Amino acid sequence: DDGAGAIQAFEQAASLAPTDSEIHLGLAKAYETALDQSGILAKLSLARKCLAALEKSVALDPANVAARMGLM
Repeated sequence: DDGAGAIQAFEQAASLAPTDSEIHLGLAKAYETALDQSGILAKLSLARKCLAALEKSVALDPANVAARMGLM
């Protein structure tokens, strides 16, 4: 599944570059994309992970407007 592959790729990238705000933003977007294809229980987990990735992205780069918009 492409969604799972994207999540796996971004999770790996985030582990290799934990201070890269853009990678955490990409991870959040991958989680968001997977939400559309998931059941209700998976959606809860993915939503939490998406929020955490967005918060991490903003914490790393407060000027990251796309990550800030994602938190709204």
